[in-house]
Amino acid sequence: MNRKQDLLPAATTVAVPVPFTSKALQKSTIAALTHKGGVSKTTINRATTEVTRSHLSAPGGYRVVAMDGDGDNGQYQSFLGTRDANGKLAPDQDPAIGVGSFDARSNRERGVLLDMAERDEELLVFDLPGGALSDMVELNETLTARDLVDVHRECGRRFVALLPITPLLASISSVLTAIELFGPDADYLVVKNMAAGKEEDFVLWQEGIVNRHGRHIGGKARAALETVNGRVLELPALNAGIYARIDALGLSFTEALSSPLLPLSQRLSCRRWLHAWTGQLDTIADWLALPAGYRWTI
Repeated sequence: MNRKQDLLPAATTVAVPVPFTSKALQKSTIAALTHKGGVSKTTINRATTEVTRSHLSAPGGYRVVAMDGDGDNGQYQSFLGTRDANGKLAPDQDPAIGVGSFDARSNRERGVLLDMAERDEELLVFDLPGGALSDMVELNETLTARDLVDVHRECGRRFVALLPITPLLASISSVLTAIELFGPDADYLVVKNMAAGKEEDFVLWQEGIVNRHGRHIGGKARAALETVNGRVLELPALNAGIYARIDALGLSFTEALSSPLLPLSQRLSCRRWLHAWTGQLDTIADWLALPAGYRWTI
């Protein structure tokens, strides 16, 4: 027996941290963020929620949780929330069926953004009010936007900052702000609202312009998105008159497909529009955690 060896401390096993990779992300969180309203943020979330809940055939199922961050006044909940027999919005919403709500502007309620990370559903959608991007600087006294990303990733959720833009510089600048706030571990999805202009109108998103003083304006947001491997989708334009009629009637897009309140031509236009949107979503199937073998039924 080796006396010296017996006196040595017993070997200890050191736990080596496993590098966090995207392979561990089996679920997704989408948070729609803007500097201002009027860029079709809620339209994007409504369409995405509706097609994934009602028009998706997925092996093993696919569940979507919807949360409206505009308190009790949100359009997201107004259109997709569950209602009673009299058509009144139910006060207690199951967010996996209807749309839950909280006030993202309130420091006391903003913690919901973190708490929901532990949900088991494949997709979690947050529709945050216009201007909420500025509120993400501090979730509370101790937590920041980057903590929000970390918590969702630790719970196995990819965190996707959804950033709708129009040709206006004010909306495009939200991309730069979001990247700075949420950091390199978030995923960034820019959605160009094609109802606001044609491709050539997005010059401030593309190469930018030079003003009369020789200063270059625009182009920086797209360059920044490329450095973080962000992606870009296009929200197809739905005829403004049809959209206005659907909105005035309080119909979801799915209800509009068969509503007798709309003429056949408008129902068909809505169907074609939703179908075109599913084609865009196909390009981010991995970011939506859509299972292999899924297909759209619209």
